[in-house]
Amino acid sequence: QLPGIARSGTTLVISPLIALMEDQVAKLKELGLAVERIHSGRPRADSRQACLDYLSGKLQFLFIAPERLRVAGFPDLLAKRQLSLIAIDEAHCISQWGHDFRPEYRSLGRLKELFDIPIAAFTATATPRVQQEIVANLKLRKPLVRVHGFYRQNLSFAALMEASERRRGEIILKETVVDGAAIVYCSSRKRVDELAEDLRSAGRPAFAYHAGLEADVREEAHRHFRDDAQVVIVATNAFGMGVDRPDVRCVIHAQLPGTVEAYYQEAGRAGRDGLPAKCLLLHSPGDVAIHEFFNRQSVESVPTEKRGAWEKHRQDQLDLMRRYAYGAGCRQQAIMDYFGDAETLPSGCSRCDNCQTPEAAPVDDKTQETVRILLSGAARLQGRFGGSQLADLVTGSDTVQIRRYGHEQLPTYGRLKSMTKRQVQAMVQALIRQGYLRQEGLRYPVLAVTDEGREIMHNRSQARLGSWESPPPKKSRKISPPRSTPSLLLEENVGLRETLRDWRFRKSREMGTPPYTLFWDRTLDELCALRPQTMDALLSVWGMGERKCRVFGKELLSLIAEDSQQK
Repeated sequence: QLPGIARSGTTLVISPLIALMEDQVAKLKELGLAVERIHSGRPRADSRQACLDYLSGKLQFLFIAPERLRVAGFPDLLAKRQLSLIAIDEAHCISQWGHDFRPEYRSLGRLKELFDIPIAAFTATATPRVQQEIVANLKLRKPLVRVHGFYRQNLSFAALMEASERRRGEIILKETVVDGAAIVYCSSRKRVDELAEDLRSAGRPAFAYHAGLEADVREEAHRHFRDDAQVVIVATNAFGMGVDRPDVRCVIHAQLPGTVEAYYQEAGRAGRDGLPAKCLLLHSPGDVAIHEFFNRQSVESVPTEKRGAWEKHRQDQLDLMRRYAYGAGCRQQAIMDYFGDAETLPSGCSRCDNCQTPEAAPVDDKTQETVRILLSGAARLQGRFGGSQLADLVTGSDTVQIRRYGHEQLPTYGRLKSMTKRQVQAMVQALIRQGYLRQEGLRYPVLAVTDEGREIMHNRSQARLGSWESPPPKKSRKISPPRSTPSLLLEENVGLRETLRDWRFRKSREMGTPPYTLFWDRTLDELCALRPQTMDALLSVWGMGERKCRVFGKELLSLIAEDSQQK
């Protein structure tokens, strides 16, 4: 926005989704800028008027969808005036190797031929390979490539291996107790519907969102997300670009995503107001199998000569996502490295689960023996079984699978009967993180002992582990709905904050705009803390500009003064 304003004239913005476009246009209009948009969801008369406003030089910004450039005569209409800048949003959609490829983006290379003006491309999820493809397809000459901002210091990333759907549901129930919004991403429509119903039954204000729902149902869910102070959206990746609510306090992935790009784009919707937020990834080996199944199905649509490269690329992406989930290092640093961010965190982010877990240290003799038994058990299963069978083996479980394969005859059968299966599986994950065990296979993931693991198994080296013990499972209990009072707010300001939030909600309804478009919660919190009494003092509050002071200043000062008098 700033480059477009600084260069004067009209900036052409290419945006891929109507919801995203409408959100950005509303925010710019709220700032008093001359903005219009043209897309398939608008009446033809409104789009025609937008074209006339553009030709007359009235607009500072014109938003269009990429397919608009394929409409006969539209590029010629644009060429009748000299644009000052072209900005392409969500530029990763250009790349055929990206996670969100859109064929219509491939035609944007014509822009450099039609307009010899600066072109800026923006994306939050482009690997070095995708960055190169963006430059090539847009025909940019010696462009400035800036990779920065992947470190989000207010976000707490965590990943937890949990095979039980019931336990995942309990964790999600607990973590969605937030003051603000929460988003839960699921890999299937069926799971979205089930989980949304479970959350509603537990008293959560939860709404399902996926492409299989009627349009009015999806719009109703989006309205709740936009307007409600507390809300949980359970969705597939259809709830995607265009989601820009600042006070999303929690984003949970109920299953493993297929790529790091998709994961980061969805997780990055948390905490855009700069306040603390959590990004939790729940995963299990079965999630990988689901992605591999869909990858094998979708390869049918790829030209035969490209299938080999496509399959390898998809498998590589899935392996990197799996490596992130099981990784033992700083999760923020892992994301930064993946996207090529030059910034480093020598001491880690200090907020993710791995940074808060004690570093791996040499184990004592008893734990060393436990590790050796587990590795020996995995070796005797000969790479044909996964973690569940290994846990059954070493704990001495009498199961159909154990008897079918004669595993009760193995020397490691029952050697760890004092441990629960849950404890064994927690240690297995620790061994995977340390590289002593490797999880491999396609549809049915199995465990194999690595060379480093064999050294420990034969007692030729000592194991090193971080924290691994699994806490005992807690009984399920109904969790009370969250209190609306934020924990960081002083008690004497709670009433004023509720007054301001009620006022914001009423005002947003009058203006037909989302509440957070008027003021973020962070602005309301500063108003409560500083309690400005003059326009000059109001202008110093974060998020208050001259226009907002001019339009809303008197009402805000009156509300603050009234609350202060009541004290």
